[in-house]
Amino acid sequence: MSCIDDIVQGFLFMLYFYLILCCLCGNSVFAGDDSPSETLTAVEAFLSAQPTPVPETSPPHPVLAPEEKPSEEVEFPKLQTTTTSYESAFLKMIFVLIAILVVVFALFFILKRLSSKRLHQSNQLRTIKILEKRAISPKSLLYLIEIGGQKILIAESQLEVRLISSLDWIENDRQSL
Repeated sequence: MSCIDDIVQGFLFMLYFYLILCCLCGNSVFAGDDSPSETLTAVEAFLSAQPTPVPETSPPHPVLAPEEKPSEEVEFPKLQTTTTSYESAFLKMIFVLIAILVVVFALFFILKRLSSKRLHQSNQLRTIKILEKRAISPKSLLYLIEIGGQKILIAESQLEVRLISSLDWIENDRQSL
């Protein structure tokens, strides 16, 4: 259960960091140079355009000859186009990539520290304590455990868990010195 709590805490930390990063950099890094109130999209420009009124002297359904052109044309406001340079887009991309890498490495170190603290905290309240764990090869480990005040060295592999020795003699030698 504690491992799941650590994963949830790491995920929440990553989420909070991402939200803070978005809040801090949202307006300056990810936004364009122009403010949203200054730029018009094509739809807004089309909807806001008011055609010029047609004179009332014309017939309701005028038929124009091929050489005739309407006397007044509807003029739409010119659209403001925002130009983004490739350099600024590239710099934004690099900044976001670096931020993501920093978050990944920070989570790695935080989760590593949490897992070692969890092992240490779980040993203090238990009768079976894992004192030390060492890898001999990628698939085998040595454990030094303490059960009821007696230290035992065991080996774990893919196939079995084997008792190597009981280490009571070390305590007896220390007491005799």
